[in-house]
Amino acid sequence: MIERVLIVAAVAAGALVVAWLLRVRARRGVAVVDVSGLTAGPAVVVFTKDDCANCARTLERIGALGLPIRQIRAEDDPEALRSRGITGVPVTVFVDSAGRSRRQFAGLPPARLLRRAAASMS
Repeated sequence: MIERVLIVAAVAAGALVVAWLLRVRARRGVAVVDVSGLTAGPAVVVFTKDDCANCARTLERIGALGLPIRQIRAEDDPEALRSRGITGVPVTVFVDSAGRSRRQFAGLPPARLLRRAAASMS
């Protein structure tokens, strides 16, 4: 009986470690997106597509933060995404008052991370 419990605990711990490693690796794989000239900061630049549910949810979450948003839609300006190496949306970039990229997220970012990024802008 104890052997089974230990095996289950070991498998669960291993799964948690693998999930953590995958998450860290995914964050490292995101190239820094150049947003120079797109907005005067502080602001948030969000690259989106019309048919993207996560894009809409990201915009809702950012809207609640009270920062100016500059949305770049793939349908309106596909070259803006292509030239920056963006292959998937949403991509969210927090820009400081000097126009420099401070934080960046690929995919639907958790609301707590967005709040943290917004707080670091002030």
